[in-house]
Amino acid sequence: MEFINAETFKNQPKEVQEVFLKWRKPSIGDLVSINVCTINGKDEDMIFAINDDSNEINKLKDIPLFTEGKLKKFIEDKTGCRINEIIYREGTGYDVILEYFDGLYEDLGNDLFQVYWNIALQIAKESITNDNN
Repeated sequence: MEFINAETFKNQPKEVQEVFLKWRKPSIGDLVSINVCTINGKDEDMIFAINDDSNEINKLKDIPLFTEGKLKKFIEDKTGCRINEIIYREGTGYDVILEYFDGLYEDLGNDLFQVYWNIALQIAKESITNDNN
């Protein structure tokens, strides 16, 4: 299973992390990473799946591990638009078209998972800018 790992998430600016964390509504089956110890100067994370409704794991300092499905949901929730079409173009990669959205995400590369992550980051950064205006 592919997911955005804890290190990649923590490398984003705090404001961007906050956009994702505020949006997030943990549910059964979601993956999280918890920093459990430091070995030889390197933080070691353990990955857990939330397995009950109590969300006890969230009382710890967890980091969500966003899967392709969660990134797609983030994009759709934050824009209010459904992903309408994904087109693959040889040589330039994926284009993503959102329903009722004035714009197109173009030439995004060949890895759809990374495409979703890059769009989600762009949306998170735009929401920070919009909140500051």
